[in-house]
Amino acid sequence: MTDQKITIQNLTTNLSSPDDQIVLRAIDDTRTDGDISLMPQVINIMLNHKNDQVKVKAKKLIFDTKVDTGLEIIINHLKQTENPTHQAVLVAALWEAGFNCTD
Repeated sequence: MTDQKITIQNLTTNLSSPDDQIVLRAIDDTRTDGDISLMPQVINIMLNHKNDQVKVKAKKLIFDTKVDTGLEIIINHLKQTENPTHQAVLVAALWEAGFNCTD
């Protein structure tokens, strides 16, 4: 469990890096070694990062999320944003991930 926490800490740090290449690698590593706790940070990258390549890679990761907890996280972000562009991306993420939003 300690190794997992260290990995998550490293991923958190790398996702926040000012170096786009480190962020891109961290997104790839999040796909294989991360957990749902990183999803809010990846959503923020998807919505706010300055580099379009980084945004696209983050969006693909969010769109591939199949963990039910992800639904709640995306809905919370959706409720907190007033930006129509962000709202559209978050709704698309719900659709692409295949979440059941009927409740």
